[in-house]
Amino acid sequence: MTRLSSYMIGSMLGMLGVIIGGGISQASADSAPAPSSLIRPAIVCPSTIETMLPMLLRDLPSYANRVSTRAQVRDRAFNPRGVVITAAQPEISSLDMDVHAMIPSEEAIASNGLTPLFFTTLERHYRHGTATRIQHYHWAFLTRTSAQEWGLALMFSRIGDYPAQQPVSPPRESRQGTIGQGIQLWLRDCNAGAVDAL
Repeated sequence: MTRLSSYMIGSMLGMLGVIIGGGISQASADSAPAPSSLIRPAIVCPSTIETMLPMLLRDLPSYANRVSTRAQVRDRAFNPRGVVITAAQPEISSLDMDVHAMIPSEEAIASNGLTPLFFTTLERHYRHGTATRIQHYHWAFLTRTSAQEWGLALMFSRIGDYPAQQPVSPPRESRQGTIGQGIQLWLRDCNAGAVDAL
């Protein structure tokens, strides 16, 4: 064994003894961040839709965009499918239940214990190298399980008339679409207390 190797081993053993003996300087210990400051504190997912919905709409674009990105990677699609720019504030009292036969009636909503949400998203879509902004209208119907957890029961979406004055499309079932999957993932995280509070 060379003199250098012996010196290195001796130095490492000496440092190990300092660590085991609690000889770490107070300055180093004080400068280290507290473990709790590095971890997002758990929250209780709100039990009322009025409290929960602003949190959902705040986070929904990032959740939906991650769903879209994963789909592109899975399908090996090199053309971007679109980007959700923003989700608008809800208009809970302005649900248009007569817009199409697919949307549940007020009686069906009440009898099935559904909580209706109405919101809009502004999305940027790409086609042949050209970006187009499109507004979508979404009707989502949430449920509360016996464990008091939120779930997405039904969802319908339609293309809006922004920015051009074009006819609005009929609603289509969209629970497994990009926005629907984003909502389901967010609700999963909210039920687990793993989203940011307002």
